[in-house]
Amino acid sequence: MKVETPGTRGLSVTEKILTMVQKGDDAQSPSAYDYYVVGILALIYMFSTIDRTLISVLAEPIKEEFALSDGQIGLLTGAAFAISYSAAGIPLGMLADRLVRVRLLASLVSVWSFLTVASSLATGWVTLALARVGVAAAESGASPAAMSLITDYFGKERRGFAMSLFYVSTPLGVAISFVLGGYLASLHGWRSVFVYAGLPGLILAGLVLFTIAEPKRGQKDAAETKISDDIRAEADKQKKSHVREAFNIIMGTPAILLLILAAASVVVAQASLSAFMAPFFIRFHDMDIAQAGLTIGLAKGITGVIGIVVGGIVADRLAKVSMSGSPRVVGLLMILAAPFAITAFIVSDWRVAIAFVAAYNILNYTYYGATFATYMTIAPAKLRGVLGAILAVALNIVGYGFGPPLAGLTSDLLAGFGIADHLRWALVITSIFFAIAGILYIATSQAIRRVESRNSEPVGFAA
Repeated sequence: MKVETPGTRGLSVTEKILTMVQKGDDAQSPSAYDYYVVGILALIYMFSTIDRTLISVLAEPIKEEFALSDGQIGLLTGAAFAISYSAAGIPLGMLADRLVRVRLLASLVSVWSFLTVASSLATGWVTLALARVGVAAAESGASPAAMSLITDYFGKERRGFAMSLFYVSTPLGVAISFVLGGYLASLHGWRSVFVYAGLPGLILAGLVLFTIAEPKRGQKDAAETKISDDIRAEADKQKKSHVREAFNIIMGTPAILLLILAAASVVVAQASLSAFMAPFFIRFHDMDIAQAGLTIGLAKGITGVIGIVVGGIVADRLAKVSMSGSPRVVGLLMILAAPFAITAFIVSDWRVAIAFVAAYNILNYTYYGATFATYMTIAPAKLRGVLGAILAVALNIVGYGFGPPLAGLTSDLLAGFGIADHLRWALVITSIFFAIAGILYIATSQAIRRVESRNSEPVGFAA
């Protein structure tokens, strides 16, 4: 079907789409094409999640083949990925602020998909870690580019829901990793799973390149995102670099800094529990890899989708009154998630355990909509790529870099002291980070309320 509107004859398909997008800038409701863009970006992030989660799903057969300890598994699932992700994240975020984002994103998807396939050729811990380092570096640019695109396609009133639609790909990716990853590994071995996971990314790269139009930066902002004139003037006066200006805003805005720390604390708990979830059910509940994958995947996938969607809807509704509302609600939910997670690893019946996994999972996934919608609304349009990258780096270097190694090394340490069920108690300890995150979210809410009271402006700010 041809895309023809007045004034579009002679233009390429992408140019016609972009013309329609720009003409619809003032529309209150997002178009079907806007949701198509979110859908494609969500598929990309889903396969990104699959690629990074597979190591956790396949941890037991990899551990057996390469004779690894829990600490080495923790480093493989956490630090090896997080360090590379963090090193590349900010430079790629800067590129997202300067280059055509859809071209950058298509290139990155192609690279990490190829390296995911290459993971199947690993001959030991080092070669597998090197492949994961490459995957992490390429994936680090996806989130800031995608968040920047979504922010330019959706206004503040629908941004939380749009972000939730994007991040609903995370639990779906986790579910697919566990269910299909465990099943395929039981049939064909763990190496083949990396091949199956990497190939679809090449198709998605083409869809991004040829069907998504590059929107005008800041086209949905109008007057809704107000950055402190003093901060911007001072940054311009001192001719600070793009990154230094972004860090200046973060360090000068307690609400943003607390929000980053809160989200990172969620990921510490989330990543450490996810990294050792399959090994836990295999070791303590006598499941094989296919059974563990199916059980965990269904529990985490379904509840994760519910948590993210509900969190996004709540974030949008509360944002109409005050930006402080959603962080406060999420904080209370994170505090509630902690005892649920602890119970999941203490009970002896696997059915009860998986029920508590589902319960804490639905609570912890509510953080996505509130966190990213609040963060990107506060962020200035010209710095959203690098600020998004800083957030992604923080979540990965703190969450993935600290969480899984903490759980794995704690397990090894407890085993060294002769403590029975050492992995169980290591996961109980890391579950406490949900409560820490809850406290930080409540502190974020209070910081936002102080600024809103001072400015009498219940929208974006950075002061």
